Amino acid sequence: MKLANVIIVLILCLCFGCKDKPENKEVIDFIKDIDITHGIADDELDTSRKQPIFNVDVSLNGKKVDFTQLSTKENVVFMDAGLNIKLVNKNKNVCMLNFISDDLYTTIPNSFTFQSVNLPMNQQLISERKRSHIQVYIPETNTNKDVKILYTGEAIIQKLTEDEIEITFQGKARTPGETEPEKLYDFEGHINIQDYNIYDIRHNK
Repeated sequence: MKLANVIIVLILCLCFGCKDKPENKEVIDFIKDIDITHGIADDELDTSRKQPIFNVDVSLNGKKVDFTQLSTKENVVFMDAGLNIKLVNKNKNVCMLNFISDDLYTTIPNSFTFQSVNLPMNQQLISERKRSHIQVYIPETNTNKDVKILYTGEAIIQKLTEDEIEITFQGKARTPGETEPEKLYDFEGHINIQDYNIYDIRHNK
C-alpha cells in the first residue's frame, strides 16, 4: 500500500464526509494542520540547502489565491512512485499536491490528466493508476466550502529534481461533496520551488 495513496484518502474521506455539514471542525483542522511528514525520521530530512525560493501562482475563477510568505519547512516528500508537496502561507492558505506514477522520476515533462477525486473511494487505497490530486484550502469563512479540488483538467510536472520542482495545472475545480455540474471553478496554477527541504523515503533512489 503506497503512502501517497493513504495521504490522498485521508484528505478525501474527511472532505467528502462533510457534504451536509457547513462547519466541520475536524475537516478544517485536518486540512490546515496536516503534516505530510508525520512518522518520517528527522534524519531523513535534507536540511543542507540554500535559501529556498518559492514562486506560487494559483487562481480560482481568475482571482489569485495569496501564497506569499510561505513556510519553507517540511514542504516536499519523495516516495516510491509518489510525490507530495504542501505549501502553507502566513494566513494558513494551503495548497496540497500529490502525484502517483511509476515513471514519476524518470519522465519529464510528465502529464497527469486523471484526478484522484474521480476514483471510487474504495479504490483510493489500492489503485496504482497514474493520477494527481491538487487542492487548495482558503480559510476565509472557516467552512469546508473553502476547499477546492481539481476535478478535470491537466497537471504537468515540468521539472523534478532534488533542487527544483516546477508544476503547472489548469482545469476545473469543485467543492468536496458538490455534484452540480454548473458549480465548477476555473482552477489554474504555476508553481516553481527551489532549494526546498526534502523528506526522501524512497527505497529505490
